Amino acid sequence: MAELREADQRPFWSLAYPVIGKLSVLTLVLCLGGCFKSSTALIDQSNASYPFKTAELKTDDEPATQILKREGNVYHLIEDGEQRDAILLFYKIADTLYIVQDSPKNGEATYLFAKRDNDKIVVQTDCLNIDKGTLERLKIEHDENRKGVFFTCHVTDLKSLIELGQSPTLWSGETTTIQIISIE
Repeated sequence: MAELREADQRPFWSLAYPVIGKLSVLTLVLCLGGCFKSSTALIDQSNASYPFKTAELKTDDEPATQILKREGNVYHLIEDGEQRDAILLFYKIADTLYIVQDSPKNGEATYLFAKRDNDKIVVQTDCLNIDKGTLERLKIEHDENRKGVFFTCHVTDLKSLIELGQSPTLWSGETTTIQIISIE
């Protein structure tokens, strides 16, 4: 009982850190506020790319690495030796530029943009910093309240995502860098 009282006295972050530390890099990136979503998957096996068999990835602020492994026509995320529910597909926009789709069994598909730069991957998930005019030109619906924590852009077609991925506007906002530990 004394241990419980001591734990209750600790700051929230010291209690939450073990849980937060278990979150996967890719899942965390895919679930960030300001993400791109569609009501149905826009990438399927007929238009997907398979740029690698297995990749081990790590961000600077996470002690553990995550593995993306191709199994059949999809990629799975493996963390701590366990396969997660994430089913990922890649769409190749250009030689080093991809759209990554997370397709949960139930719910909306989520997207991020990934640009390979030697042994790093620069990831963009944030639609908050994209100007309203660009979003409207590409027919990407967005929340009107840009002050909200979870600003979301709703995409209805792959063409809009491809054009956005090629836009300098997309890459002008804050990005996340992921280190490639190994790739085959």
